[in-house]
Amino acid sequence: SIERHINKKERRRLQAKGRVFRNPYNYGCLDNWKVFLGVDTGRHWLTRVLLPSSHLPHGNGMSWEPPPWVTAHSASVMAV
Repeated sequence: SIERHINKKERRRLQAKGRVFRNPYNYGCLDNWKVFLGVDTGRHWLTRVLLPSSHLPHGNGMSWEPPPWVTAHSASVMAV
């Protein structure tokens, strides 16, 4: 995918400078699934995952801001 290519290129570029690349869209395994499935609260596991759901995704497909409940506890840093 394009994102994989960009991540690989950025990783190499920053590694040459002695820095570490961190994908700003990676929230960890569990939170990535929560974003993908649209799970905001505990009860959403039933209403959005197990039952048919009509909830809209976060963003519009071209621009995307992570949901506030994800960014509240994970800082997105591209290079350290």
